[in-house]
Amino acid sequence: MIEILIDIVYNPIIVISLFVLLFFKIKPPKKINSWYGYRTIRSQQSQRHWDFAQRYSARITIGFNSILLVAQVVTYSFLGSTAYVDLGLIALWLTGMAICIYSVERKLMKLT
Repeated sequence: MIEILIDIVYNPIIVISLFVLLFFKIKPPKKINSWYGYRTIRSQQSQRHWDFAQRYSARITIGFNSILLVAQVVTYSFLGSTAYVDLGLIALWLTGMAICIYSVERKLMKLT
């Protein structure tokens, strides 16, 4: 178990993004800003779009990252941390983030 935790420390992108997303869930940006939050052209159209995008994006990305963290632990327990495993997990993470962005943008289009 210690080896798995060490492997996660060496490839912390999933854990770090999960903590950042939890922060956004707990303390979402109240007003449209250029510093942090889910910022796209659609999400900045109005305060209504902004509020929806912050709540929805945090919820779905936290869910995805939680599942991916479990997958990371399971993968590391069976295969260990190799360059291929790490690249595969990062590729899954990037793909998942792209899917989450696509999902939020589709919902924002319907919100208009």
